[in-house]
Amino acid sequence: MKPILTKLGFSEYKASAYITLLKLKKATPCEIAKHSKIPSSKIYEVLSWLYEKGYIMQVSQKPVIYEANNPKYVLGSEVKNRIEDLELLKKEIDVLKSDIEIVEKGTFSIIKGYEGFFKKMKEVTQRTKKTSIGIVQSWKTDREILDLEKEAIERKVSIRYLGPINAKTTPFVKARQEFGVDIKNYTSPLTRFAVWDSSILMISIKKDKEEDYMSLWIENEILSKIFEDYFENLWKLAEPV
Repeated sequence: MKPILTKLGFSEYKASAYITLLKLKKATPCEIAKHSKIPSSKIYEVLSWLYEKGYIMQVSQKPVIYEANNPKYVLGSEVKNRIEDLELLKKEIDVLKSDIEIVEKGTFSIIKGYEGFFKKMKEVTQRTKKTSIGIVQSWKTDREILDLEKEAIERKVSIRYLGPINAKTTPFVKARQEFGVDIKNYTSPLTRFAVWDSSILMISIKKDKEEDYMSLWIENEILSKIFEDYFENLWKLAEPV
């Protein structure tokens, strides 16, 4: 049962207290703490949470005794409520997505730091329909971006990168080549940019510290075309892998 409770947001202590009370049928806070090995300094906070959420009920005032409510009903009700909340959230997101598509066209934004950069990369990669090109330096990435690029390849998106290939970068290069990314060897200490679907442009500005890293994001077909043409010229000259 503990894995189910964890998925529903129970902490280790809360799950242990609830399961212990189910086994004991009825018990005082001290008895629950003893059998569940929850510190006495935490047990009242844990039981208060379970009580407020409706997972347990108080059946005696003096001494205080709790009884667990039937998990089949209380957990089932919790799941049902969450499904309803998610359905409402999905409807709100669908409305939000349509609003964003109208607002974002022709936008310009500056993102500071790698965390924000990666979040934007993932969002753009998910909605790429035809092409993705870029000039990179460190091949810095994470597992989720690789998975999203693989999914894009499966959607017939053409992905091409220019970047330095050496002993340090080879593992990252091979990871992308395995699922169909086209890569050529190219080294430039200054140029770092990417273009998606001939309409979304990212220009990377490297700083000394990771938190100072900045990237410019522009949704403009004219500017994107200029950088796209520049990339194509470099692609012709770059060394095949």
